[in-house]
Amino acid sequence: MKNLTEQKLITAAVAAGWDRNAIKAWKKIIKKEACKRSTADLLLQLEQIGSDSYTRLFTKSRLLPMEKLELVLKQMQAQIDQNGFLQLAGDYRLSPSMPPHGRFLKLFRKAVRQTFLPQGLRPVYQSKRKNELAIKIHLFRSYLDRHNLWYVRQYFPGNTDWEKLQNYQRQAKIKFDYSTDARLHNRYLSNQDFTYPQNMKIQVTKWRRMSEFIVNLETGKFVSEWDFYQQQANGNINAVLADYQVSAGAAVANTGSFNYGLPKGKYAWLLRFSHSHQLLDVKHPTDPQLRYQFNHAKASHYYWKSPQTYLKDSKGGYADIVKKGPVDFLAWQQVPLDQKKEIYQAFVVSCRKRLPKKNPGFAFFWQHYQTIY
Repeated sequence: MKNLTEQKLITAAVAAGWDRNAIKAWKKIIKKEACKRSTADLLLQLEQIGSDSYTRLFTKSRLLPMEKLELVLKQMQAQIDQNGFLQLAGDYRLSPSMPPHGRFLKLFRKAVRQTFLPQGLRPVYQSKRKNELAIKIHLFRSYLDRHNLWYVRQYFPGNTDWEKLQNYQRQAKIKFDYSTDARLHNRYLSNQDFTYPQNMKIQVTKWRRMSEFIVNLETGKFVSEWDFYQQQANGNINAVLADYQVSAGAAVANTGSFNYGLPKGKYAWLLRFSHSHQLLDVKHPTDPQLRYQFNHAKASHYYWKSPQTYLKDSKGGYADIVKKGPVDFLAWQQVPLDQKKEIYQAFVVSCRKRLPKKNPGFAFFWQHYQTIY
């Protein structure tokens, strides 16, 4: 009976596409865990991408980085629909126990860099196979982001997503990064005027800036496309543009994502891959039709437009509210709603006067503003 059980588990791994070295690692896991876990539990570990067992196989496999990426997408039955949206099916899922700073995410991200740098993800001068993979890899970022949001919301207490995120940080004993620009996550409707930022950006961890969270500055809620999409009975996402209103799509326009590259921030000069964020996350293949149309100008229609930074244009009205972390977030919440527009404009003026010094964050300005007025 034991041999039959072991053979069943090995057959499952072979059928999943793992190579000889990964199978060897799987046999060791079976031998070690068979007396502690049921066959069903071990199979579940095999099918949960990012679990300890799955990560072990991913690490030990001698498949090329590109082949590893293809394997993950194949196991999740990833297919692009007629609307350019990546749909997932099958039994494989991202492991519920995988945190936003998890080891598998680091390994997967590294495989993306190894496969696509220095050319980047855009389909230029690459093989058909590599181009097709690049498109799926780009779209898969959104699913990694969805998993991260679910993880924080599921496992940590708090009245808001912001409070849950802070509890995740404390329990995991990690540091967050607040220094990267959130301008592209503060788009506004093109038929309206920009007033002040609505959202801030938090990246995990302070050094890796891998997983990303966009948080609304008023409500403390995550800003995510996944809170906007409609899920169909078969589990697929309804990605038909006509079924959504552009004016209600702020969450799609300003959604967070997962970074394959290393975004620049406070310690940009230390980054080994200083241009990888541009090549892998910013200059990427086309988004699904739904998100693309929300963020680009169309004849006789409005769209979600990003504000101009104060750094590049003397008339630019955008400056990040949060640069230092919770202290800026809390300071901004002290500003009465009917005064936010006026005080924010004063904040932008003060940032412009400080050039070439960097934006110090709203709390620094607010402390001096209250002293003067």
